[in-house]
Amino acid sequence: MLGSDELRAWYGPDHVELAIDRGAVGTLLISDELFRSNDPVQRRRYVRMVEAVRAKGGEALIFSSMHESGQQLNLLTGIAAILTYPLDIEVVEMEEREEKERLLKEKQEKENGGEDMQS
Repeated sequence: MLGSDELRAWYGPDHVELAIDRGAVGTLLISDELFRSNDPVQRRRYVRMVEAVRAKGGEALIFSSMHESGQQLNLLTGIAAILTYPLDIEVVEMEEREEKERLLKEKQEKENGGEDMQS
């Protein structure tokens, strides 16, 4: 999928999480090293991702690090997603930045507005 339609194949935890948040993941590919991590915070993050994909009707596949496919997945950060529809990561990241800036601006306006009323 990476070679044939790069807008439908995302990898890396942050990018995959963005795709999950948008409901775009049809198939989640995750290595057992991540899914069964010794770090409880990291393990919970990946378990939540698997549960979110399954809750939205997607499929989550856990690959063994002992198998060639799991080793190859680990070379690509250990997590990847095949999307149900194409998304351009640059556009999605830009939208996320704009949303964060908008929320920050609103928060600042509320804080400034509250100070003006107290004066």
